[in-house]
Amino acid sequence: MKTKTKLMIAAGAAAGAAASYYGVCELAYNRFIRRGPKFFAMGPQEDALTEEPRA
Repeated sequence: MKTKTKLMIAAGAAAGAAASYYGVCELAYNRFIRRGPKFFAMGPQEDALTEEPRA
């Protein structure tokens, strides 16, 4: 193979690896670090904690 062909294959492989790495990191960040609202802080459970006990 010519040197230019080898260089293009290496550049394509490096770009693919970088894109895959970015995708995995983005998925991990969204899944584990940036989470949505917590399920236990919403809904009727929250109201039950703030109400005074009925006598």
